[in-house]
Amino acid sequence: MKNKLFHIITGMFIASFFCGCENSDAEDSQLEQIPAVLSGKAYTFDPDAEGEIWKAGKFVGMYMLKENTSECVAPYQNVQYQTTVEPLGYFTPTVKEDVLYYPQDGSKVDIIAYYPWKEDLRDNRYPLNVGNQAAAANFSFLYAGNGKGVSKDNNRVTFELRPVLSEVVFKLIAGDGVTDQYLEESVITVAGMNTKADFNLVSGQFEAVTEVKDISFVALEDANGASGQVFPAVMDDSHVASIRLPKMNREYQWNLTEEISELKPGMRYTCSVTVGLNKIEVVTDEEPIGDWGNGSNNEVAGSENLIGTLIEDLPLGTMVYGLNDPLGKMEEGTWFYTRNNATPDESLLKSVVERDETIGHNVIHTTYIGKGSWFTYYMGYRMKNAKRTKYRITLKVKGTDGKNLRCFIQNANGTDLNTAVFVASDKTGSGGYNGFRQVNLKDTYQVQTLDFDFSKMVKDPFGHTADESREATDKALADFYIGFGYNSVANLNFYIAEISMTELK
Repeated sequence: MKNKLFHIITGMFIASFFCGCENSDAEDSQLEQIPAVLSGKAYTFDPDAEGEIWKAGKFVGMYMLKENTSECVAPYQNVQYQTTVEPLGYFTPTVKEDVLYYPQDGSKVDIIAYYPWKEDLRDNRYPLNVGNQAAAANFSFLYAGNGKGVSKDNNRVTFELRPVLSEVVFKLIAGDGVTDQYLEESVITVAGMNTKADFNLVSGQFEAVTEVKDISFVALEDANGASGQVFPAVMDDSHVASIRLPKMNREYQWNLTEEISELKPGMRYTCSVTVGLNKIEVVTDEEPIGDWGNGSNNEVAGSENLIGTLIEDLPLGTMVYGLNDPLGKMEEGTWFYTRNNATPDESLLKSVVERDETIGHNVIHTTYIGKGSWFTYYMGYRMKNAKRTKYRITLKVKGTDGKNLRCFIQNANGTDLNTAVFVASDKTGSGGYNGFRQVNLKDTYQVQTLDFDFSKMVKDPFGHTADESREATDKALADFYIGFGYNSVANLNFYIAEISMTELK
């Protein structure tokens, strides 16, 4: 044997994926198919920074192009790959038959990767919307175009997946006659910013940049000020920041062109704003984005979305029904619906994946009818292995106008504190209960944020306050689910989209 046979497959054969890529002496080299060996790291835009290895279970899109062109090599267009458990950091096709093979004539190609994978792309454009800075799902997009000039004779690619947006940070500093207390609860918006665009995955450029609006930035967690991720752009006189300080009863205006001529992809612009009684002074530093923190085994961490199965990627149709005990039947990463009944009864409760053209992708539509408690009739998502820390669930939701939707997070083993739930960070309900968070629904989509403290638990969702909590157990953290249900049952509907769960730093 002058070489080893290389197979790129998933599951039980994944170990053989990385052994090599060659044939035996007896085989005709003209007939061999050489697969691309693909791995990836998430990089900052600092050329000296070391990339972070991808966690397993993430879906990445792949394109193969003829070298230095925008022409796709059939059939390798938006092929779904996934990250592997072992060895960590490599990508394999989700469907074994969708392997990317190099041209047999030895011609060179370019391979492009992006994250997260999206099925319903139009003309290879990935839609992005930065109008709502609170929607974490809008800012997970990463792109790698460094797989240039590879072939069957040079078949390994390590993708450098990087952010394509720019970030602007305003940090407020107390000046003469001002104390930090007066800078609290600031509201910062920037006018003249485009909020929608398509990212052309083949060319690596933004296109169809539209909808100029004022963008409200999100408050910083560890300082006075706010930050926002926006499209790269050349600055002009329309790009004006408004800094409102309610505790000083003042509002200041500042034109970004005074310090910034252009917002470049993957760069952070930190505006240090010294606030005096009657004026502000701004000094801006430009640096590569560097928010990817070190996780275990040097994995990608940061504000990564822990919801591994995105709603927009779910197949159309009725979801999995959990029967009377969804906990023992649902695999990790499964969306399901259930009620206190041994058999499905769609006349009482039903969850269906539908496409919502108003937001351009799939949503979960739950119809809630009949009799039962909101925490026994619900739709949910099965998860595992949380930390003893605080998490934030961000989602886009609409439903029957004026009705309330409740969210609770319950341990899934049933023997650990019975039906104990993690403590909601804010009290909800007339009794000030800490077992759930409640949002008031509108008939149009609203973005909601729900915080939970995974270090503490109460006995059940209803009727217990934080004073009655106890420390979260290892069993509960290892296996749990997120549940959504109404506080009453009477022919109601709700729709959930664009959900994320991130660790609060």
